[in-house]
Amino acid sequence: GSGGFKEASLTVLVSISAVNDAPTITLPSALQQVNEDAQLTISGVSVSDVDVSETFGSYVRVQLTAGNGTLTLPVGQDAANRVTGVHFEAGDGSDDTTVTFLCSLNVCNSALAALIYKPSANWYGNDTLSIYVDDQGFTGTGGLLSATDSLTIVVDAVDD
Repeated sequence: GSGGFKEASLTVLVSISAVNDAPTITLPSALQQVNEDAQLTISGVSVSDVDVSETFGSYVRVQLTAGNGTLTLPVGQDAANRVTGVHFEAGDGSDDTTVTFLCSLNVCNSALAALIYKPSANWYGNDTLSIYVDDQGFTGTGGLLSATDSLTIVVDAVDD
């Protein structure tokens, strides 16, 4: 049109709401195998959650269950033989069939880095390590989200 340069402006408010993302579990790809009455250090188990650390003081809950054996989280134990930085809800991190604990992602992954499995005495066969993790619903909408996975452990018979 006529009259020269014209300018207009418009302000638009955009509201962005955080959405909670579910945690994930990483398991070792290698076959987990041990002789009966021996112990196996399982490396390669970890948990992650892209948004759990966005809320100050947030943590995850991890539950580990061995069908025919016990589990130990030996990393970072203090003088009382407890894993430091971990709040245990079930078990104490030493020779537990089931252990449930709360901690930050970094602490949880340190504890899981050298997870020890020991089959029940004189037992052999295929055992299952079940793993559950939830994010306590700390970040965004959607509430508590969780993941589950399992790892087969082959326990070989040995002549006693």
